[in-house]
Amino acid sequence: MIAFSIPLFLKGEMKGEKIKLIPLLCGLGIIFGLEFLNPGEGNVNVNPAFPSVDLMLCLTMVLVGIIGGATMLMPGVSGSMVLLIIGQYYLFKSYLANVTSFQLNVLIPLCFIGIGVIIGIVLSAKVCDYFIKRYKAGFLSFILGLIIASSLVLIPFTASYDMMVIISSALALVFGGIIVLGLGKLQ
Repeated sequence: MIAFSIPLFLKGEMKGEKIKLIPLLCGLGIIFGLEFLNPGEGNVNVNPAFPSVDLMLCLTMVLVGIIGGATMLMPGVSGSMVLLIIGQYYLFKSYLANVTSFQLNVLIPLCFIGIGVIIGIVLSAKVCDYFIKRYKAGFLSFILGLIIASSLVLIPFTASYDMMVIISSALALVFGGIIVLGLGKLQ
């Protein structure tokens, strides 16, 4: 789906703009760099011993929320991957997995994450607005780099493939393409 959105992005957002090479390469570099730094799989704990709630934890959770909120607006940037790299993803997921316990040592950090998400979205929107207004072609080229690299890093090159996986992947590719191109036609 991401790969099929590239022509729509070029036709819609980049219409009349020339692609700038340096910002495009920066966008590609960020995603490939994040993928290189990605530590891989870990575990979500359903009944962990959470860290004690103190000022440092609350500030850390606000920062985690800011990163999560900011990455929500950036196409191609995986907030989960960034949180994995900084070592906060599984703590965040563990808090979410335990939200129905209604324990204060779970709810308080989640509230601070929520505050951070709101701050991250607002700040990210202002930064994006600033760059779109002043450096439209460069910023859109940067976004294009993020999108292109994101579509490439999602390809599981290390997976083992049999005929069933190849056929189901091809069908998913066609189905995803139909959805994206169909939604593009609706615009």
